[in-house]
Amino acid sequence: MLQTVALLVAAVRGALRLGAPARRVLWRVVARQVLFTGIEAVPIVALIAAVVGVLVIVQSAASLPDFGQAELMCKLLVFFILKELGPILVAFVVAARSGAAIAAELATMTVRGEIDGLAGSGVDPLAYLVLPRVTGVAVAVASLTVVFNLVAFLAGFGFAAASRTTLTFGGLASTLFAAMAVGDVLVSVVKSLLLGGAIAGNCAKHGLSSGRAPTDVPQVTLRAVVSTLIACVIIEVMVTAVTTDFSSLVG
Repeated sequence: MLQTVALLVAAVRGALRLGAPARRVLWRVVARQVLFTGIEAVPIVALIAAVVGVLVIVQSAASLPDFGQAELMCKLLVFFILKELGPILVAFVVAARSGAAIAAELATMTVRGEIDGLAGSGVDPLAYLVLPRVTGVAVAVASLTVVFNLVAFLAGFGFAAASRTTLTFGGLASTLFAAMAVGDVLVSVVKSLLLGGAIAGNCAKHGLSSGRAPTDVPQVTLRAVVSTLIACVIIEVMVTAVTTDFSSLVG
């Protein structure tokens, strides 16, 4: 993780030395990365969110309101979906999809000598190849997390309201918004940005560290995805431990 941070710092320094025309090129690369990582992944993320929303929300709505605990139910939903399941599940999808693509692409460029060619022509490979991907993936993960949360709540509340006459979509939504604080949304966004940056940064580090043999590409890609998933879990646990007051969930 420290090597990944050092790589990102070097990429930012290289980008700061670029002129205006080169920065416009970087922004175009960022836009393409957001398109690939974010927009094209919306269907699979929405499908997973709908399933999670139905499983988590319906099970909670089926039992807790019977004991007058609707407020507690929504607190749990905010904790599990908004702050925990949303960011980490989106991160897993992006790591398996876009993270593997980044690692394979940069490893292939390393094998072909394209990285050395960029450096030899005066182009900073870190600024051109790493920073736009990190920025694009971070923005995409944060945006996909918003999509995940919306679809999960809509699907779960809709199914719960349709299956039980004692529950209404509007009532569940109003209770949810009452239980949701601005800090909960900020935690979800910050966690998503950290996870997105870690995914792209770690996969880029592995891709650039590839050897010269073509057989190194699949090996590097596999190591990148596995280590990225581990890094996502570590970030998830650390942020949750720092930002969560577990006593507030039951009090």
